[in-house]
Amino acid sequence: MGNGGTNFRHAEGAAVVLAAILAAACRANDGSDELRSVLGTAEPAPEESLVVGHHFGGWLEVHPDPRVLPVLENACLLEQSGASEDAIEILGEAIGDEDAVASADLLLARGALYCSAGFPRAASGDFQRATRLVPQRASAWFALGKSYAALSLSRQALEALERSASLRMDTTELHVELARTLRSLHRRGRAAREFELALSRDPEVPCELLVESAVLASEASDLASGVRTWNDFLEPDAKRSESQAFLQIVLQEAVGAPIENVIGLVRTLDIDHGELERSTAHVLTALQLADPETRQATAQRLLAGEVDPGRRAQLEAAVDGGAPGRNRAIR
Repeated sequence: MGNGGTNFRHAEGAAVVLAAILAAACRANDGSDELRSVLGTAEPAPEESLVVGHHFGGWLEVHPDPRVLPVLENACLLEQSGASEDAIEILGEAIGDEDAVASADLLLARGALYCSAGFPRAASGDFQRATRLVPQRASAWFALGKSYAALSLSRQALEALERSASLRMDTTELHVELARTLRSLHRRGRAAREFELALSRDPEVPCELLVESAVLASEASDLASGVRTWNDFLEPDAKRSESQAFLQIVLQEAVGAPIENVIGLVRTLDIDHGELERSTAHVLTALQLADPETRQATAQRLLAGEVDPGRRAQLEAAVDGGAPGRNRAIR
């Protein structure tokens, strides 16, 4: 089996584990319809499938072709029981020829398991095959981009993730992965925009994501002066709360520290979540305005939503000049 050089137990072990799971399912349910569904001898409706809502490897949901649904059901049961290696074995045995489109679902499931098991190179091989089989499936390109990012192949990761976005994938996970990839390429203005989009799509933004987003601006040393100036322009000191001002100092002082440490510090300081959200939103906008790559597009978005003529004029003048005057502020 092509498993990227890793060694897993033979299929006999997988069969034993699966048999035990199926026996338990039979005793627990005592329902012939459900047992047939688990065994794959009947084709369950999509909403009844164990695969629906299941994330292989804890992160990738597969919407399966009915022809491979029984195999995916079995792999799902094995993964849920903690036997991920056996799930990989079962998927590997079922993966057919390169021209079998149905194999794309199996490849995506196995690749996700490989990725979570710490074998991103094996995962990328599966995802490459999947994108050849189903080139119009956004989730396949997202998965490929994620595996490339894990291999520190940032340019290839960006290409794959952007392909996913071009196929109309628009999720928090995609925008976060894009932001992290762009960050690794030092394209911080674009990374800030992707973090901004990720935050806007999450109704309950976790503290961890807010801090990661805010730290992006603090670590952009080449843009630091511009970020501070634009941030003051967008939100003068007089309009900032004490906790927001304190938070900015904390983030600036934490440059270079592991992100986990910064998150822990922010939690320890018990900074109001709403204040953290507002401060992060302003600093992300400021970073986009400070970066020449994203300045014009960001300004256009701000101008499109600005109804006050005075504020519009100030912003237009600041953008035309490359940065706002240090003593000027939108009021």
